[in-house]
Amino acid sequence: MAGGLFQRHLALLPPAEQQQVLEFLQPADKYRASCSRIMQRCAVSVALGVPWPEVALARTKGRKPFTTNAKPPYAPNFNFNGRYVVLAAEPLALVGVDVAAPRSARPGPAAARPLEQHLRIFRPQFADSEWALLEGLAGHAERQEAAFQSLWSLKEAFIKARGDGLGFSPLSRAAFELPQPGGDGGHIGSASQMQVAAPAALDASGGNVQSAALLLDGVRQSRWRFELHTLPADHCVAVALGPPADAVDEIGVFKATLGFATYVPDPNDRPKASGGPAFQTTSLRQLLVQAGMAEG
Repeated sequence: MAGGLFQRHLALLPPAEQQQVLEFLQPADKYRASCSRIMQRCAVSVALGVPWPEVALARTKGRKPFTTNAKPPYAPNFNFNGRYVVLAAEPLALVGVDVAAPRSARPGPAAARPLEQHLRIFRPQFADSEWALLEGLAGHAERQEAAFQSLWSLKEAFIKARGDGLGFSPLSRAAFELPQPGGDGGHIGSASQMQVAAPAALDASGGNVQSAALLLDGVRQSRWRFELHTLPADHCVAVALGPPADAVDEIGVFKATLGFATYVPDPNDRPKASGGPAFQTTSLRQLLVQAGMAEG
């Protein structure tokens, strides 16, 4: 992004958010960070009909963003990695989203390390069942990396939806089961299923959605729903949807505004291989036009 255009976009954000963006070291990360914050404000402005200058955002102690313009709050969640900045929003449930780029799309030492060495860095954050799944794919680098991306993005989406973020530790407490190939709704969760241990292939358009399942501290979480999407260039996106009663908010501002704590996503409402909501690609300019901050 040209410096002048970046500065104009940065000026759309309040001073505190501008400073957060500028704290990123790499120019590309600064650009993605500014885009993600603008996307969030556009989502609030368009969805709630709030004029841009009146959009009010806050965060939990775990850095989960939400708006105080509505009660119950509207809490679109965002993330950026590799080629994409993604945003997901849900009016009735906690939502978290994470995008995981392949190592080839990440600058720095990660792309240069052998895959097995790279995975071992993250070993403490994986449950034994997850690690057995990854080890079962040794010798199949593409499938192994795809499984790693799926598991990691699911963990990140889950803690972002809850609201405690990095306060959730260790990540191995959350053990995910990946979708069976073929999209029949089954999940892979044990070493005995290694022959089908690769994540299901997803449509490159992002229109194909697969489900995943979670065991938290050994207990299956039927009140939570997890979706896996694949975007072009082998980027994996996970979306977590959960009941507001499971929100973690030590400060209390977010939970105090929740008015639908009994809502539970239907565990039988699994995404289908050819259905489910798909991510839509848009430009920053298009978003700003919708929010009334740029001319069409």
